[in-house]
Amino acid sequence: MSYAAKQPAERIRQRDGGGVETVSSDLRETPSLRFGPTVPLREEVHMTITDEEFNSIVRLTPLVSIDLIIRNPQGEILLGLRKKEPAKETWFVPGGRIRKDDDDLPAAFVRISEGELKITLELGDAEFLGPFVHRYDTNAAEDEEYGTYYIVLAYQVGLDLDTTKLPMEQHSDWKWFSLDDMNADCSVHKNVKDYFKDLAKIPAAFDDDSQAGPIQYQLVAARRQGHDAMLWQTPAISLAAQAFLFTIVLDPDTTPGTRFVVGSLAFVTALVSIHLMTKHRYFEEVDRDWLEQFEIRHRASGFRRLHGKPSYPRGRKAWFVRRSAYDVWRLVLWFFALAALVATFFPKWGFGWIQVTTDEVCAAASMPDRTSTVHIPARQETLPPVGPSVTGPDESGQKDRAGLPADD
Repeated sequence: MSYAAKQPAERIRQRDGGGVETVSSDLRETPSLRFGPTVPLREEVHMTITDEEFNSIVRLTPLVSIDLIIRNPQGEILLGLRKKEPAKETWFVPGGRIRKDDDDLPAAFVRISEGELKITLELGDAEFLGPFVHRYDTNAAEDEEYGTYYIVLAYQVGLDLDTTKLPMEQHSDWKWFSLDDMNADCSVHKNVKDYFKDLAKIPAAFDDDSQAGPIQYQLVAARRQGHDAMLWQTPAISLAAQAFLFTIVLDPDTTPGTRFVVGSLAFVTALVSIHLMTKHRYFEEVDRDWLEQFEIRHRASGFRRLHGKPSYPRGRKAWFVRRSAYDVWRLVLWFFALAALVATFFPKWGFGWIQVTTDEVCAAASMPDRTSTVHIPARQETLPPVGPSVTGPDESGQKDRAGLPADD
């Protein structure tokens, strides 16, 4: 039995008569030109390590592996009856070691899923449950002198598989277990049961025929929509209040005391609005992440991945689309808060020009423009006096004070 890995291979140079060296190795011979003294050449090549070398690795160092917790729409867990140590003849979740020649963690995840289940699973389709430590008294060589120490990265995937079509290289049988059956079965390994001690950390898909899962999904989706609606109502209401308050603060006839009170109220309103937006945004993102993970876990039940962070287009035309409206509106509210402080404590600096401009407009309106003003005399009418005349008789002396002829 051998295990693939990338190991550096020692190569010995041998000089020919014509100054040409041949690099000899167990894989190939490569002629090359070389001048100067002969030196050993080290090159990383893909090769295998012996069972003895691998056993030394197991004895001296921990191994890093990935475990796949596969759950169907009924919430059952897929377990296989292992053929080899460690955990031989026990029910265990599928998984495998991360190798040195794996390009990265996603590549290792794909390789392990294909080797254990004969299907291709992507790392983005799984939910990371956290790291776990597994210790075994046995090892793959069945040497009683040392055990095996694993650092396990556990991932959960919602998937419905036919156990009759799964590979049998590492397992002699496959079976779906409910949580109750798994905990009651002594042939299920303890490390598997430890995955499900914290049920809040690894939620079940659905409880048998219950529809609690989809109902909870609908409730969380509705709550997220509520947070999103309140998030964008906050700046609209805040701007309406700010417009009213700033009409008072910027009014030239406003007294300093009133300006201080109203300006402080405008400043506080802006801060409270920013706080509300941040809070609604936080809860909206929490619900969004929960919905995304729910859709990933229950992909086998028909749930598509609709939630998550959006992907924006590229290019100059999409510059405004990529900008976060949430960040832009928070910046606007911070500007209103700063403007309220300036208008309250430094009216001469920020908004004193409004008073000057208003006075100039009023003065200009009161001054006549000789080049364009046309004076139209007002029509005057003489009305007879209502009461007795105060001017006395006229020159002829024939009329009384009311201007009427005197009685005989």
